[in-house]
Amino acid sequence: MIGCASVYLTCVLVAFKKYLGSISNTAPPLNVARTLVLGEARRMIRMPAASPQFYTMTETLDILENRIRESHDIAETLVPPDPIVWVHNNIAAIWTGSQKSVNGQGALYGVHVFALLNKPREGWKISGVATAARNFGEDYPPISTDPGSEEGSAVMKPIYQCFEALKRVKWDEFERSFHPESGAVLCRDPSSPIILRLLGLIDRLRQVRATFPEECIVEEKISDVEIRVCGDLGFAWTPFTVEVDGVVKSRGVNIFMLGKEHSGWKIVGLCDTSELEIDAGDKGGDGRAVIE
Repeated sequence: MIGCASVYLTCVLVAFKKYLGSISNTAPPLNVARTLVLGEARRMIRMPAASPQFYTMTETLDILENRIRESHDIAETLVPPDPIVWVHNNIAAIWTGSQKSVNGQGALYGVHVFALLNKPREGWKISGVATAARNFGEDYPPISTDPGSEEGSAVMKPIYQCFEALKRVKWDEFERSFHPESGAVLCRDPSSPIILRLLGLIDRLRQVRATFPEECIVEEKISDVEIRVCGDLGFAWTPFTVEVDGVVKSRGVNIFMLGKEHSGWKIVGLCDTSELEIDAGDKGGDGRAVIE
C-alpha cells in the first residue's frame, strides 16, 4: 500500500473488483453491473486505428449484453499496468490495464481510467470511463507520470486552458478544451450527482459565474497533480481550490480523462467533488494504492 490505507480505499477496490466480476462470464441481463454504475455517466473508448466513440454506461452494458448473447463466454481480467487507486472523500479514480477474452481466447487489451463516486446508502459506483484499446498481443506505449515532461505538459495543456478560460469568462475557449461528445459528473451532494454533457456543463458554469459581480476574479488553482499517459489516453488527478479575488471559497478534486486527437489533447471526461471552504474537512481521507 502507498499512502492512506483507509476504509474508503478498501471499499473502492471491492466495488471495482465486483464490477469487473459482474461483467465477466455472466449471462444477460447484467443486473448486478447496472447497480454499480451511474447509468447516464459517459464512457469513451478508442478502438485500434479508430476515432473515439462515446456511450452512456447504460448503453455500454446494453452493447455488452448483445455481444455476450452472440459469443457467450466474455471475460475481463486485470493485466499490467497494475491498477492504481486515488481516493478523496466521496470520489475515486483507478488507472489500470485489462484484457478481454472471448470464448477463452484473447481479443483486446485496454488501458483504462475509471472514475467512481460514493453514493450514500448505495456505495461506490462507476461514474465515468475512458479506454484506449489495442489488439491482443500488441505492445502498449510506455507510461508517463511526469506532469513536467514534454508529454505531460501536452496532456495538461487543455486543463490549464479551460482554467484560464474560466478566469477570463471565455466560454468558447473553454469549450475548445473538451471533446464535443464529452461529459461531466459533478458531486456537490453525493446522493444526487449532477450528470451533464459538455454544453450543459458550460450552461451551469455560466450560471455560477453570474452569481458573482463581473469585476470579480474567479480562479481555479490546482496543486499536487498526478498524471498517467499511455499512447492516446491521458489521466490527471488535480486537487484544487477556487478563489474569488484571492480568497479561497471552495476546494475539491478533479478527475480529468483525456484523449489525443489530430489537433492535440482534448478532455473527454470530467468527474469532480467540491466543498465550500467552511465545510471542507476529512470526510473519508485521501489515499493511493496499488491493488495487490
